[in-house]
Amino acid sequence: MTSSKTLKIAIPIIGVIAIGLFLGITFASNSTDPSSEESLENEQENNASVFQEDPNLQNSSSVSKEESPKLVGEITITQSSPVVDTVKEDQLLKKTIPKNFKFGNFFDNGSVIGMGVSELQNADQIHSIKFTNRHDGQINGITLHLLPFVERGVIVGIQEDNGTGVPSGNWINDDSYVKKIVKPREGKYHFDVPKSVPVSKGQVYHIVIQLDPVSNLQLPSEENSDKIVSSSVMVLHYKENTPNQPFNFEDPDIYWPDPAINSLQFDGETWMTLDKWPNYLLTFDDGKVDGQPYTLIANWVVQENRPIGQTIIPHSDYNVSKFGFLVSKTGNPTDDLYYGIQDNNDTILAGGLFVEADDLTEKPTFIEITLDESIKFNAGELYRLYVYSPIPKGEDNYNLFGHEFSYDRTVGYGGEINRLTTSSDFENWGAWYDADAVFSLTTEG
Repeated sequence: MTSSKTLKIAIPIIGVIAIGLFLGITFASNSTDPSSEESLENEQENNASVFQEDPNLQNSSSVSKEESPKLVGEITITQSSPVVDTVKEDQLLKKTIPKNFKFGNFFDNGSVIGMGVSELQNADQIHSIKFTNRHDGQINGITLHLLPFVERGVIVGIQEDNGTGVPSGNWINDDSYVKKIVKPREGKYHFDVPKSVPVSKGQVYHIVIQLDPVSNLQLPSEENSDKIVSSSVMVLHYKENTPNQPFNFEDPDIYWPDPAINSLQFDGETWMTLDKWPNYLLTFDDGKVDGQPYTLIANWVVQENRPIGQTIIPHSDYNVSKFGFLVSKTGNPTDDLYYGIQDNNDTILAGGLFVEADDLTEKPTFIEITLDESIKFNAGELYRLYVYSPIPKGEDNYNLFGHEFSYDRTVGYGGEINRLTTSSDFENWGAWYDADAVFSLTTEG
């Protein structure tokens, strides 16, 4: 099957961001190689490369041409793969999906974005995670990623917006905040709110974080006083805005952006909008979990005819006319990058050239292709979208990028039914449980 393609935004990889071993946070500089079966179970810290956005972002040119069918149609499928995930019929929403509608697990203009931090140095400074609440209910817990250098007390709670985009300065109720000692090397912290906080759907709120001025501060002993140790606590977030798509519990097929979401910092006199995508989770009395669970973008190596992509189980019927992935190349691959779409019976629904090697560089580029014929995705049935290449294992290869979790994976794109997926033979598929590919789908116009 032939297809047309469009090159979108290209961004160079600057390098790996490391937050020192003193903090207990380590990131491997190598990319993820799905050829190892063990790698499917690896945790995020052991398999992820973290990148910065290039400040000199430029648009690549658009390319549209015809390619002849190649390789996908030559794959011989000899057995069916088992059903990996299903959605019960009575759980399917089956709504009408708009035409020419784009959804998926997004990013900011194709940016490949790593981790960043905001620093709280004293009790006068305040950090805020601003968000639009999407659920009427009672918040009973908050999960954050904090990086203290020493044991330090923090205060965390919920405040309303004052109408100008900053916290009101007042806790919603007397028990809507919690004080807790945070310790180095722990990273992720859950704060149980003493009294559940009532919140309304559609309203803007703030998770407010500040240092406890009366907490015991454990500094180095007198004999080690020559060692400089910061008493700061750092709040983890993405380096820039990157609107990836957390789980939409009202309709998992539909993208629901939060125009208010952001990170803010108060320096003791003035609030500043940081334009950094925050990381947090909220738990509710009724068991729902919401928030932004992704903490970084990583790359998966594509080579040896091992497909890598995303599984999709739609909640509603729709026809797909376009789809895209964020990809790059390393070195000089000797063959092109190809794509396939197949159902859970291993029927190949579409396939062909995804992008030629000469059209990629080491700069991650979002490639979106238009199918010659739209493909119907039926509610409740599993589909796999993937890329692959026959190039041999080595330093010359391709990369597919995805978001990885430090938090609850049930809050990722589509919950647990949609996942980044890999295979060694196009027949036996494994799910990468702590990741979702960066991808898009567009319905037929």
